[in-house]
Amino acid sequence: MHNLRSSIEINFDIRPLVDAISSQKAVVYVGAGASISAGLPDWKALLVSSLIKAKANLKEFDNDNSNFSKSFNLAEKLLREGDFLMSAELLQQVLGNELGEHIWETFKKTSQPSQIHKAISRIPFSTAITTNYD
Repeated sequence: MHNLRSSIEINFDIRPLVDAISSQKAVVYVGAGASISAGLPDWKALLVSSLIKAKANLKEFDNDNSNFSKSFNLAEKLLREGDFLMSAELLQQVLGNELGEHIWETFKKTSQPSQIHKAISRIPFSTAITTNYD
């Protein structure tokens, strides 16, 4: 059996990266994985928990034609389709201030920095960009 590792030549010069970091010109781009590994929810999980909260409120409304019900159903559909931003906008309409309270309750829980967070903090990047809330 041929060893794949031995057949791959790794030819990567890291000097430009080292130079960029030492001259404080390097930027780190981090996705949601850093937060997830620290035990925090990603966008989808946060929105799902917000939908669950909204659904509990929905029981107070018997009228399926209410704006609340329509907005809730559309937010749920958009979330299933992966349109997180529009789903969040609708959840803001449905929950109002309760959404902010729900987010606060979710994130006030103690979490510890992940190994990714610790590694990033040891490197003197000039800027950090994230696709997530952290």
